[in-house]
Amino acid sequence: MFDNSIDEKNILDKINEAAVRSENKEDYKYMVNQILYFINSGDLQPGQLLPGERFLAEAFNSGRTNVRIALKMLEFFGIIESKAGKGNYITDKPENLSFINMIDLYDIVSNNPFKDVAEARIALEPQMAALAALNRDENDLKAMREALMKQESNDNIIDTADAFHCAIFRACKNNILIKISVMLHELMNESRKMSLSLPNRNPSSVEEHRRIYKAIENRNSEDAAKYMLEHLNIIKRNILQNAHVMEDSELKEE
Repeated sequence: MFDNSIDEKNILDKINEAAVRSENKEDYKYMVNQILYFINSGDLQPGQLLPGERFLAEAFNSGRTNVRIALKMLEFFGIIESKAGKGNYITDKPENLSFINMIDLYDIVSNNPFKDVAEARIALEPQMAALAALNRDENDLKAMREALMKQESNDNIIDTADAFHCAIFRACKNNILIKISVMLHELMNESRKMSLSLPNRNPSSVEEHRRIYKAIENRNSEDAAKYMLEHLNIIKRNILQNAHVMEDSELKEE
């Protein structure tokens, strides 16, 4: 039987050896390259459990935010699989995916301003909401309702708002769109904080989510797309307004 445990000391030693040759070992790109190198060299095998975030952050002498970005990128491209409550496992590596192309593709998304990511969401998510209205099942509706109830009670509103959108992604039943949208959504974390931090924004967001939910529940794809588009345009406007406020504040401090 294959042993899916991992020799953390061996991996740590190899990370430290590689770090001597790197000037940017704190960068998430370095982490991705090293993990991919370990997979390619056989030090990490399909089915093995990756070390946890804390271990990787300490090993790479970096912050856990960089670790999360690296792991999200590896998951997005199918290199690892995240299992709730268990951790991240190495999958069967795709043979046709070069390290450089993967990092370049991620950078196209992650290094663009909030406005560009928001516009990409506007291009995708209304259609995903329409598909969700057509393809959703009772489990999808339950996940949306649970997220809405938590958001209504102000229970970690950023995570619960995110959970509502992710439930819609899953309900659309299109794996390609799901992966792209999850990546965009992950990169919008700071913008969600900006938007939901506005006075009275959460009650408005809940009401917008409720309209989207009702349309999906009623299998009304046209309304689902319309209400999602309205919701995302409000988010984009809030992001741009907050960005201008932050810029003005920084100028005053200077």
